[in-house]
Amino acid sequence: MQDIEKLSSAELAEKYADYPFGILDSIYDLVKHREKYPVEGSYTNYLINKGPDYVLKKVGEECTEAIIAFKNRNQDELVHEISDLLYHLTVTFAYFDIDSEIIFEELIKRRSI
Repeated sequence: MQDIEKLSSAELAEKYADYPFGILDSIYDLVKHREKYPVEGSYTNYLINKGPDYVLKKVGEECTEAIIAFKNRNQDELVHEISDLLYHLTVTFAYFDIDSEIIFEELIKRRSI
């Protein structure tokens, strides 16, 4: 795995400039890497160690927070909460070994219907 953990925000933005949602693949790879090589104090490792029920609970919490931000018409808060939701969903994909390509293929299939 490329040492993605050491890239700055600017470097990550440049890396994914042509493929913005590639950052989700990076998060997915990070989760898989942390499963094999835990890092003490890592929130990702905390989620992994808490197990699937906790991860799914966090997805539900983040979804609720995104809904509230949407209802409040608070764009900054909504961006923050959607980012949290996407992160936790990506952890869920990785936890259950669902590669993001499978999700994107399903979305493409649905879009073409």
